[in-house]
Amino acid sequence: MLHSHHFQSKAGNIGMLMLRVLNYALLAGVCAALFYAAQQYRGALAESHAEAIDVSVPVRSGQSINPTLKSVPPLASYLTDLTRRDLFEAPWEKQNEVVETPPDDFPGAKSVMEFTQSVRLVGIIQDENPKAVVEDLINRETLFVSLGDEIKGATLSEIFGEKVIFRIGDEVIEMYP
Repeated sequence: MLHSHHFQSKAGNIGMLMLRVLNYALLAGVCAALFYAAQQYRGALAESHAEAIDVSVPVRSGQSINPTLKSVPPLASYLTDLTRRDLFEAPWEKQNEVVETPPDDFPGAKSVMEFTQSVRLVGIIQDENPKAVVEDLINRETLFVSLGDEIKGATLSEIFGEKVIFRIGDEVIEMYP
């Protein structure tokens, strides 16, 4: 039993030695191939570096312009175009759309805008007497508004779990916390 184990370890050592010799031979072959390629192409590389490449662009006036990095527009010029466009919609699809702008001249437009800019819905209290928790942004105070109460010219008309509805005349204002 010991004799067979001893034989296997010697065979393993011989196999490892053969692999090591094979690796050295392959490494020497790769080095020789690289050296040969460097000698063959050394002249071609030196010649290509010796002659200058003309990158100038002819202009109608007969002069030439040498384009450099200075002629590239700054990044900001691209960003303004990108921020104005919808990147996820093709331009030819937008041609058929008619963009409607909401009119600012309907009765009460100014009061609706003033209300929405001066008040923010912070929360909704849902109990037997529901209330809207509203923050007055101008006076910096928190108000608890019940149904029918008036704040800044708007009357709280409805309270839902996710939104409240204020009315200024015939105009309806939905607010979400």
